[in-house]
Amino acid sequence: MDAADLAWDTIRLALEPFPGLPGIPEVPASALAVTDGPGLGAAAPRLTSPALAWRYRIDESRLDGGALQAVTTALAEVKRTPPAPGMSTSTSLDAALVRFDGQLRAVSALLAVVQAGLVATLLGLIALAAALAVERRREEFALLRARGGTVATIGGRALAESLVVLPLATAAGWLLATYVPGRPAATGWLVVGAGAVATLVIPALAAASQRRLSFTARRQDLVRHRPSTRRLTAELFFLLVAGLGAYLLRRRGLSPDGGVDPYLASVPVLLAVGAAIVALRVFPWPLGQLGRLAARARGAVAFLGLARAGRGAPVTIGPLAVLVVAIATGIFSGVVMSSIGDARDRATDLEIPADAQVSGYAFGPEVAGRLAAVPGVTAVAPVTVDPATQFTTGAGNTASVQVAAVDAEALARVAAASGTGVSLPAALVDARPGSGPIPAVVSPDVAAELGASGGAATIRSRSYDFTVAAVADAFPGVGSPSGRFIVLPRQALPDPAVIAPDQFLVAGDASPEALRAASATGATVTVTTWTDHRRDLDQTGANEVLSFTFTIGAVGATALALLAVGFTVLAGARVRGQVLSRLRTLGLSGRQGRGLLVYELVPLVTIAVLAGGLVGVFLPRVIGPALGLSSFTSGAVVRTALDPLLVGAVLVLVVAALAAAVVVENVINRRMRLGEVLRVGEGAQ
Repeated sequence: MDAADLAWDTIRLALEPFPGLPGIPEVPASALAVTDGPGLGAAAPRLTSPALAWRYRIDESRLDGGALQAVTTALAEVKRTPPAPGMSTSTSLDAALVRFDGQLRAVSALLAVVQAGLVATLLGLIALAAALAVERRREEFALLRARGGTVATIGGRALAESLVVLPLATAAGWLLATYVPGRPAATGWLVVGAGAVATLVIPALAAASQRRLSFTARRQDLVRHRPSTRRLTAELFFLLVAGLGAYLLRRRGLSPDGGVDPYLASVPVLLAVGAAIVALRVFPWPLGQLGRLAARARGAVAFLGLARAGRGAPVTIGPLAVLVVAIATGIFSGVVMSSIGDARDRATDLEIPADAQVSGYAFGPEVAGRLAAVPGVTAVAPVTVDPATQFTTGAGNTASVQVAAVDAEALARVAAASGTGVSLPAALVDARPGSGPIPAVVSPDVAAELGASGGAATIRSRSYDFTVAAVADAFPGVGSPSGRFIVLPRQALPDPAVIAPDQFLVAGDASPEALRAASATGATVTVTTWTDHRRDLDQTGANEVLSFTFTIGAVGATALALLAVGFTVLAGARVRGQVLSRLRTLGLSGRQGRGLLVYELVPLVTIAVLAGGLVGVFLPRVIGPALGLSSFTSGAVVRTALDPLLVGAVLVLVVAALAAAVVVENVINRRMRLGEVLRVGEGAQ
């Protein structure tokens, strides 16, 4: 016989009889007998009211997320309409499925936000790559235009070239993706859409670049571009759309009708792009001040690099927006992950405000001393919880409530020794036996029913007068499923010894086996450590999908941000090569040339990190209520928490981006020749 088998879950008394409570006739000894059909027939004459029960096991491996609603509806129907008269159905599966469905919806919302950020970054990278390809062939397209070619001819030629490469590349990527597990069904339209966008973007940009004829080369780096009224109006409209989306997201949620609204899911991307627009309009002033300081310093590298950055190379809305969206997506994933972890820590502190919790029923008076004598134990606090009792108000009204008796003074010592960080009301900790009512902590709804006067609470058939010393939504170590509770200070009761504790909160590094052995009373004893409870929160529900979402968001955003920096370097490589070649004729060294690139890119990366970082940090605060993050934290409120490791990761990303830029620049410069980049005409600028 396997005592750990799930079949014994609801009939544990068949394996471990309950000896009863000595001196309390209301709690007699009880046990269960296991027999077969003939045995039941032999025992039936002695049974007053035999009852039959059927238990159904659930194969959780066959449950699918798409079938949750159908299963929940079927269970509710069976509970409402039993199969036959006189029968009843009881199950907690429907409640568990509802909780899991809430977590699944929250994960879907988070996944939609992260996907929107990554997809927007990918589309931005495609646009940057297409713009780079068109810029590299601008002279060729201009020559075709000068020889009488139309815009449609240029677009058609670029389309023919794209059709040779990009659809095949898209198909190859899709074939590789089919080997990745967990791929959702019906994604063929995404492949077709991605291939169409990648194929058409280069012809579209090539045709748009030749709409206006120009046969004169211009020094773009000597022009200070001022935004037109049309562009400013478009930017203001974009910011208005982003702000309206954030407002609607907070009011309606991300999935008001059960599905994810694409517009609301793209709000974080809109906010990130809006932050990039604002940063692009704000940064010239501080950059100009830095340029003036660099002009007064020794050496020309810093001045030249900041001057080129201030004239729009490479800080333009395209690379900046892509970088801001990528960084915001990565930081958002990291902040939400650390915020959920912090909320789970607080939830565990509230559930088990100690290093370990020993739970049973009606422990004897000697158990507290035995636990305190276990090696490694530094403090012990007894707790008694009566989950279904009553209290009486001063006006004589009665209501159901959960009443707990906690040695608050001992619990304060346990919490301090365990380092859980919970605090108890001083009125409860300092309470002592006296002639007046006992101070108590009550839940808000109980406080509203009591009013200004106190009442009388019943615990284990004993009534105690109390006054309301504090009102709290929850109390450490005393969970209340209904949210209605009264907590009395055990050390202030006139007769605490007659109320047997049913759990102990223990501080110290004693092993669970030692605590279980010291508290064994013949009944089932459960020892739950703080670490075990915290681990359970990490391993329940849809947590694996949640962790996968965060990992993909952080890693994917980092990789895409580095790619964006690489494309930015490639876009200005030719012009920068000409500048470096001219400066080398004046004595500029290779090291100084790399420094010039760093000074050019530092403003872009700095602005992107600041704007993307602010958006990523404040996004959970702005859209957090719409994401339902508390379903992953055992109900604890999720507050924005910034992990110091995340700050370090951002700094590492900045250094990695600059290092990658230098490597790309060196590879490009090795392919250039001094005569080619200094040649007059053919795109010389």
